[in-house]
Amino acid sequence: MSKENEFDVSVKAAGINIHRKVDEKTGRRIVSIMLGGAGGDQDQAVESTEHLGGDSPSKAARPLASREAFFAGLKNGKPSDNALAVAAYHYSQYGSAEFTVDEMQELADDVGVTVPERLDMTYVAARRKGNNLFRRGGKGAFRPTVHGEAFFKQTYKVSKGTGRKPAEPVK
Repeated sequence: MSKENEFDVSVKAAGINIHRKVDEKTGRRIVSIMLGGAGGDQDQAVESTEHLGGDSPSKAARPLASREAFFAGLKNGKPSDNALAVAAYHYSQYGSAEFTVDEMQELADDVGVTVPERLDMTYVAARRKGNNLFRRGGKGAFRPTVHGEAFFKQTYKVSKGTGRKPAEPVK
C-alpha cells in the first residue's frame, strides 16, 4: 500500500474509537457507507465521491450531498490545491459570493485539510491557462472570476450554489 493511496480512518461507534490506516478503495467504501451510500452497487457509491480532477469531461456534474462527501473525495494534494478545493466548495454553496481568507481558513480547519499559511497570496497568484481564478473584493475578500467558476465546474464537478451567506454580526 503506497503512502499516497492510504486513508487514515477514525470511526467512533457505540463509544468505541477505531483508528486504522486503510487503502484508498477501502477508505472510499467506508466514506460512502457512512454517508448512506451502502446500497448494492458500492463501486457506484465510491465513484460518486471521487474527485476526478477534470480527467473525464464526459461525466456530468453531480450535486454533492454534503461537505464531508466533497472533501472525502479529494485526493490529498498540495496545500495550494486544497485552498482551491475549499474555494470550490464555497462556490458550490454560495455561488460567486465574496469570501474572506479567515472564512476559508476556518472551513479548512473544520474539514481537516492543510492550506497555505498565506491564503491571500495563494488566491492572488492562482491562475490557469493564463487567466486569474480570483479577483479581490472588499478588504481581505475574494470572489471567483468567470474563469475561476469554469475551473471549479470542470475540475471539481460542482455547480454554482444559490444559497445566501449568513449575515455577519456587526463588531
